[in-house]
Amino acid sequence: MYDPAKVDLTTVALKSLILGITLTVSLLMIIFTSFQLQMPVYVFSISIFHLSEFFCTSIFNLSEIDDDSFILNDTELLAVYGASTLEYSISHFLFPFPWTTTLTVRMYVGFLIILLGQSFRSLAMGTAKESFNHYIQREHKSKHKLVTHGIYSISRHPSYFGFYWLIVGHQLWLGNWLMLVVCAYKLGNFFRKRIEFEENYLISFFGEEYINYRRRVGVWIPTI
Repeated sequence: MYDPAKVDLTTVALKSLILGITLTVSLLMIIFTSFQLQMPVYVFSISIFHLSEFFCTSIFNLSEIDDDSFILNDTELLAVYGASTLEYSISHFLFPFPWTTTLTVRMYVGFLIILLGQSFRSLAMGTAKESFNHYIQREHKSKHKLVTHGIYSISRHPSYFGFYWLIVGHQLWLGNWLMLVVCAYKLGNFFRKRIEFEENYLISFFGEEYINYRRRVGVWIPTI
């Protein structure tokens, strides 16, 4: 069961409502309007991401759920959304160039990377189940298991892999070359430090078993 002290149901309902409306409006724009596809698909993908964070937590690790399991309180991530929208708007409406406004190979590649990133993120949560947490665990609890099967046999940090490539895919899809460089650099640097910090605890939890696993399986994020 979840801890009622960590879950404000009003907050959960409000966030769910906002994300649900955003998802529905963006989907209707994709289906029924002649508006450029890039922004509605981007907003739809963002809505799916945040909803899936909460629902995957509720399904696979209910005891750790809280009203921020949507991770909507991450101000840096919200800033990325704002900056991405700003660059898209400037490049498409003020200085429209064919390589940012037309459906190109770049957009197809970006869309496929978005699907890849979201799939890895959700599969990581579903595979790890109670061993997955949005926060780095500094104490080894009995429910924590070293997960090395499934998606974890491809990447030892598939949730980070998925998040990294989801954000990169967004920028490719939108044609945001500045944000593509900024996000790739900032996220690569962030995850390099986070993984180094987290793996110190994982080695203390699982010892040689984790060290051998780390030797076998890469992360597949550039610079890591």
